[in-house]
This record gives sequence, structure tokens and C-alpha cells, in this order.
Amino acid sequence: MVGAPGAGKSTKARELAKQYNAHVIDGDIIKERLGIPRGVSNWAALHDEIVNEIEEHMGMPVILDGTHYNQQARQEALYTLNGYGFEPITLAYVHATLEECLSRNANRSRHVPEYAIHEMHSRIEKERATFQDEGFDSVLWL
Repeated sequence: MVGAPGAGKSTKARELAKQYNAHVIDGDIIKERLGIPRGVSNWAALHDEIVNEIEEHMGMPVILDGTHYNQQARQEALYTLNGYGFEPITLAYVHATLEECLSRNANRSRHVPEYAIHEMHSRIEKERATFQDEGFDSVLWL
């Protein structure tokens, strides 16, 4: 999953999980478990937990639910999934306007700092034209 905080990634991830009988690996839940604040990107801390969940769910589709707002984060996710033999690997992009993301964030019990939403949304908007060139088997535009 790729999208700014508040774009609706988790909602779409749950819908896709039902459709494809997949397991959702939710970055926010893992961050909460590890005590990492929302809006903070810390791939190194998340990696081991994500790998544990991937290993627990081998043989079934998995959905990595997180912002993956920059190319490095997407490449690390792609590399990890490729390393475990997952294929095909689809990038699912959940688009929402900045205003929608900020509004949804304001209605959450745990808020992402607004500056982080601005930064992530801007970065995704700049990079989305290159999603199809990043090595994924397909790109799903949601």
C-alpha cells in the first residue's frame, strides 16, 4: 500500500484482504507495539517485526499496510517481499487530496503531525509518476 496518512490505506487494505484472502501487515499496529509515534518513519525498527509476520503467513498473500511514501521505502518493501519469493508484487496506491488526509487525521484518536502529512503527501504526488518504473509487477490505482 502507498498513500499519505489519512488517504484510506487501511480501509482499502482490509477490503483487498477479504477479496484475496490475504493477511494485512499493519505498520501502524507494529509501530504502536514498538512505541514509535504515528508519522515517524523507522524502517529499521519495523523490519524485523514485518519479517516475522511475513514468515508466519508464508503461502498466502500479504498486504503491507504503510505509507511507503518515498522510493526507498517502496524498494525496501519490494526487496523484502522478493526475498521471500512473493510474486506477483503489486503496488496499490490510495489517492486522496491533502485536504481529505488532513480532515481524516483530525478525526482520529491518534493524530499524525500535520507537517508529516504535508511532507508525505507532497513526496508521493511528486513520485507517483514513477511507480510503474520501480520494479513492481503491476500498479493498482485506488
